[in-house]
Amino acid sequence: MEQTRLQDSIKLHQIGPIKTDEQLLFNGYLYVSEKSSILVDLPSSEWVVAYKERIEKIKPLQEIQYLILAHPHFAMVSAVRTVITLGFTGTLITNRSLSKQLTQNGIKLPIQTIEKNGQSTVCRRF
Repeated sequence: MEQTRLQDSIKLHQIGPIKTDEQLLFNGYLYVSEKSSILVDLPSSEWVVAYKERIEKIKPLQEIQYLILAHPHFAMVSAVRTVITLGFTGTLITNRSLSKQLTQNGIKLPIQTIEKNGQSTVCRRF
């Protein structure tokens, strides 16, 4: 019975697909529970506005607590800047390499890193 209540309180929303070019589609996900909300991944910066419009049909961007960057690459810095400009103020969760790039590029949001052993640690500012 407790497991059923837990499943009922967490909702997974697919955000997309967003066609980013002739052969590529982007799908992100938004997990929403009574206590928190987690956005998983961002498209490239040119598609973030369209992504935000889809997200906000479910939950305002300003109310999302976490953004997991599961497919990090250097172009992600630009996408993160865009989503911040559009109102995201939560915590970023990513690997150590991207967390360093984000910090070195002036991203001021809290960042948590996920290490290979599965431990989550708060990224230190450089």
